[in-house]
Amino acid sequence: MFAVNLKLTNKRLTAILLIFSLSVTVLVALRLETFAKREAPSVRCSTEDDVRKYVASFGIETGECTVDEVTVPFEFGEVYSSYNKVQLSQGFDLSKHKGKALKRYTFKVLEHPDGDGVFAEVLLFDKTVVGADVYSTALDGFLIPLK
Repeated sequence: MFAVNLKLTNKRLTAILLIFSLSVTVLVALRLETFAKREAPSVRCSTEDDVRKYVASFGIETGECTVDEVTVPFEFGEVYSSYNKVQLSQGFDLSKHKGKALKRYTFKVLEHPDGDGVFAEVLLFDKTVVGADVYSTALDGFLIPLK
């Protein structure tokens, strides 16, 4: 029979816990770094036609378009935080644009399975796409990422 006698001193226990803690910290840091690097590719759009082509690249056929300006609030309430989660899911982060004016292109989506009242929205800052989504204005509507 083979027996091993391990003497676990406070010094060894501390060293084992320290190594374990450092390992967990490194793994978490690597995971967060990977998540943080998940950014949407930089897409430049100079005209309404460019934005329409960007939306079409996701298989969405669009109709009439309205263009206006929106300012991202400095403080995100519950609604804006939820909206930004949709943007974060596709690599955009509106918190980088707090207090800034964005150009908003809103297109009517044609032939959507949910019928009328579905729109695609694209937000630009300095002619670069910084947000995009598809939403329904129906009472039981939805808000989903463009991608």
